Amino acid sequence: MTHARRFTAPFLMLMLLLVAIVGPVSGVAATTMFWDPDGAYSVALPVGWQPAETESGNIGFASRAIGAAFVIAATPANGQSLDDAAAATMADFANEPGYLASPAGMQDLIVGGAPAKGCSYRSYDDDGSLISTAAVMVLNNDTMYLLTFVTTPDREGATQPAIAAILSSWRFS
Repeated sequence: MTHARRFTAPFLMLMLLLVAIVGPVSGVAATTMFWDPDGAYSVALPVGWQPAETESGNIGFASRAIGAAFVIAATPANGQSLDDAAAATMADFANEPGYLASPAGMQDLIVGGAPAKGCSYRSYDDDGSLISTAAVMVLNNDTMYLLTFVTTPDREGATQPAIAAILSSWRFS
C-alpha cells in the first residue's frame, strides 16, 4: 500500500532540530558512556541501550523498550570529502528494497564539533517489514563515521529523543 510508505512526519526533521541543541537533551537520561576501543570518540547511551551484534564487525546497540537499533561504522576517508561520501552512501541506500527518501533530503549537521550530513528514508527489511532509517555521516581526522538508527515507522516518535541524545553527546577525542 503506497500510503503506508508516506512520510507523515519526516523522521529526521525533529532529530535534526534537536541536534542543534547544545548540552544534554532533557527527558532522556544517559547513564552509560561508550568509549571507542581506539579512543577516537565517546558517546552517552540513553537508559536501556545495550550492546548488540552487528554485521561486518561494526559497533552496535539496541533498545528493546523502544524497538530501535544504533550502528556505528568507521572507515578511512582516504581524502574523500563529506559531500562525496554522503552521495555514495545515499546511492547505496537507494538500492534497498522499497527505498523512499524523506522529503527533508540531505541536511548539513555538526556532530561532535565535526561536519556531518544527515538523511532519513524508509525501506523494507529482509523479511519484508517496513523500516525507518536515519543516517548521519561524520568526517573527523580522515575517518568517515556512518551512524545509523533503525526502527519501525510506528516507533519513530519514541526513537527521536534517543537519537537526539546520542548525537548531542557524541565527542571526538
